[in-house]
Amino acid sequence: MNILVVNDDGYESEGIAILADAMKNYGNVYVVAPHSEQSAKSASITIRHNLQIHQHSDTLYSVVGTPADAVRMAIQRLQLPIDLVVSGINNGFNIGIDTIYSGTIGAAMQGLMYGLPSIAFSSDYNNFEGSKRELGQTLEWLFKHELYSDKYVLNVNFQ
Repeated sequence: MNILVVNDDGYESEGIAILADAMKNYGNVYVVAPHSEQSAKSASITIRHNLQIHQHSDTLYSVVGTPADAVRMAIQRLQLPIDLVVSGINNGFNIGIDTIYSGTIGAAMQGLMYGLPSIAFSSDYNNFEGSKRELGQTLEWLFKHELYSDKYVLNVNFQ
């Protein structure tokens, strides 16, 4: 399985590093994320400017654009063979009305628009301890029960 890891906190954020490392247990991991923090961008895309892509390693890229742009560039320009999109781990919960504005959710929605199963992960603000403790077990359960789908975005929050 080829897995795209994206977020809205930037390619160097703590949450994306935690998620990308955990996803290596399930397949080939590609990280394509915004070059800088892009919170509250929802599913917005850039349409009037060329997007810059920076390659940091064979599997790590950053895009000067929104989280949804990162998904688009991974699929369209980089032509990565993606089977699953995972977004996060966001620095801050994505619950209630926050889901409308969230770049983390927006990136997962963009994956869904390409017909790809998509999962969004978020954590308590400035506290990734719950994510670190529960992510492995949560992923095992999600994959065992095949809860990811190309029909909806699964939104998971850790406390």
